[in-house]
Amino acid sequence: MKLELKHLAPYLPYGLKCQYEGIVNGGEISKKRKEYKKENEPFVNWSYFRDIDEIKGLKIAPLKSIRVYKKYWVATCGIYNKGQKGFYSGIGIKPILRPLSDIQDDDINTPEYLQECCYSYVQHLLEQHYDVFGLIPQGLAIDINTLNP
Repeated sequence: MKLELKHLAPYLPYGLKCQYEGIVNGGEISKKRKEYKKENEPFVNWSYFRDIDEIKGLKIAPLKSIRVYKKYWVATCGIYNKGQKGFYSGIGIKPILRPLSDIQDDDINTPEYLQECCYSYVQHLLEQHYDVFGLIPQGLAIDINTLNP
């Protein structure tokens, strides 16, 4: 199974955070480029510039938008407008969710109960980023309890 639009779209209004691989020192690289450009104005000679090596790793950022096209969709994550990254049909992105087992009431722990509950309760679960689609056991989402603070 793969991550689908129907799995991400319901969480979009609720500030869902996602994990993905990206450049973790992008801010440092950008700062160095700006400092170099400022010091050497008006004509910057980039041949003397020595950039910082990119360090790739896992990043966490809010889901910002989902755009739907005829044959695919693109989810966008990031903190800053210029630093947002797009994910074609959700490839390379994992939402960070709470497992249903985190719910205190034992009657609600089973996914079967969700088929019978009211819309407002499911909406509450989405707002709190609970895994209502069972994505964590399938490896399509990250259990928030496994992340280091």
